This record gives sequence, structure tokens and C-alpha cells, in this order.
Amino acid sequence: FMENVVNYAGATIREHGAFYGASGGKGVSYISARDIGDVAAQVLVEGERHAGQRYTLTGPEAITDDAIASKLSTLLSKPVRYVDLEPEQFIAGAKDKGTPSWMAEAVGGLERVKRAGFAADVSPATEQLLGRAGEGIDSFLAREAPRLARG
Repeated sequence: FMENVVNYAGATIREHGAFYGASGGKGVSYISARDIGDVAAQVLVEGERHAGQRYTLTGPEAITDDAIASKLSTLLSKPVRYVDLEPEQFIAGAKDKGTPSWMAEAVGGLERVKRAGFAADVSPATEQLLGRAGEGIDSFLAREAPRLARG
């Protein structure tokens, strides 16, 4: 989710101008929670049309964490860097910072999925279901920049 940039990494972006992960430079087709909510509402309204259907929801493009850091640097008018760790380092660091073990392991698992390149595919389903393109990372970051700038 795009929101992980703010909710999970926001504190280190604000305090250290950095965020951490283990994506290995692979792109991720992040999706905004707003788009997921809009799709859910559409499916509920249209009911039967979606019975038995499965949809893979993604954002409109795959982007690397380094590219997100670059975009944040511009938006926040300060250097922001992405620090790529090995998955085990990322998990250990999360635990050291007080993340519950189960959550650190789960987020580490997601980083492994990203690192393997499995999160880079872009599906047309979000756009098809909404009748519009999903929210792009630029729009999301611009909307959330005030939360990331507070310190």
C-alpha cells in the first residue's frame, strides 16, 4: 500500500531523512487505500456482476523505493534516501525498534516478495473497475507530504 510510506516509514523520513526496506531495487505497483475502498464500493453496488470474480488490484505503475525517495526529496525540499538492507537485517532492525516480532516477520516477508520482483506487475483491474486510472504515486505523495514534513 502507498500508505505504508507514511504509516510505517513516516517517522524515519521526518527524523532522519531516510526510510528502510529490503526491496533490492525492484519496482512495486503500490496501490492507495482510497482506490481499494473505491473498488470495494463499486463491487458492492454492482453486486451480482462480480459474484465469483477475483481481481488483482495494483497501482498504475511499478516504482522503486529509490525513486520514491527522490520524489520525496523534491516534495519535502530536503534529502530523503532509501536504505536497502538484506531482509534479515530489515527484520532485526524492525524488532530492535520495538515492532512486534510477528509484524516484523510479516513486513519482512513482504519485502522478500518485492525483492523477488513479484510485486512489480501492473494489473488493469483497478482502472477497469473504477473507469479511471488508479491514483499514481506522485498524487499520493503530494497529498501526504504535509504529514511527512511535520517534525
